[in-house]
Amino acid sequence: MAPRGGKVADSDRQFCEVAVQNKLLNKKQQKAVLSALEKAKKGKKAPNAAKICSEKGYLSKKQIKAVTMALEFRKLRWESKLYARIAAKSKFVKRKHIEEGLAHQKEGYL
Repeated sequence: MAPRGGKVADSDRQFCEVAVQNKLLNKKQQKAVLSALEKAKKGKKAPNAAKICSEKGYLSKKQIKAVTMALEFRKLRWESKLYARIAAKSKFVKRKHIEEGLAHQKEGYL
């Protein structure tokens, strides 16, 4: 569970950033969501960015799912690139093959 009561969790910030990057939220809405998260009380039922976006009518369930999927893909890509760097430095795989694999992974997402 994300910390509340003044501190906004990184996952909530990232959710808002991805939504803004994909033009699903504007900066004013992002600020309103983050402000609501800062004011939220601590506890098991504390809202996250997706819940607040839904409650305020900023995002539909479909849009929330799209942002969540984009975040998951971002994490997967980051991990894949990290492992690719290690594999390249250790000379386990040729750089060409790594680039092909990452391109194939990206195509699978799109």
